[in-house]
Amino acid sequence: MDMPDKNTTKRGRSAYKDLRIDLRNRGIGLDWHVIDSTLIRDTHDRWIIGATTARNVPDVGTIFSGNHSELNRSDQAATLRPIFDGYWASASPVS
Repeated sequence: MDMPDKNTTKRGRSAYKDLRIDLRNRGIGLDWHVIDSTLIRDTHDRWIIGATTARNVPDVGTIFSGNHSELNRSDQAATLRPIFDGYWASASPVS
């Protein structure tokens, strides 16, 4: 089921599709899910979480606006993983 969300516009979905294809060609999987913001009140930032590392990333609006921002490495991967797993289980995939 797709959730309506301001970050799942036609432009956003198109960019996601293009990025997913590009990454797949490089052997990298990518999935995008959205979650109701009321379910994540205890977390504000956006993260890329790997098996042993995590990076804090700018929100989609900042990326699309072209504003300057950074991806920052975090030392909290072990703490973030179970939080993320709970959110992921409650989120809906963007197709």
